[in-house]
Amino acid sequence: MDSLPSSQPVAFLQAVSSFPDKAFIHFEGQTFSYQDIYEQVCYVAASLSAFGLKKGDRVALYLENSPSFISAYLGVLWLGGVIVPVNTAIKSSSCGIC
Repeated sequence: MDSLPSSQPVAFLQAVSSFPDKAFIHFEGQTFSYQDIYEQVCYVAASLSAFGLKKGDRVALYLENSPSFISAYLGVLWLGGVIVPVNTAIKSSSCGIC
């Protein structure tokens, strides 16, 4: 994880450096700090890198709106991947992958 290829991960990393303990997300009664999410982003990026994700690879995110989605989103971008969000509300065969 030598360089951050996207402005969103760069902005997030700058925020983590500036105020790591400040609340970043309030979700279902829990508060996640910038540092909390940063640790999750690092875990996601390391895991995807171990699986061989490379710059330009597409990653489908089939996740509900949650802190996990944000961590996965930033982790993929950190590695230079391309996000392909999948609407979890689609429950029929019209989705093509559901």
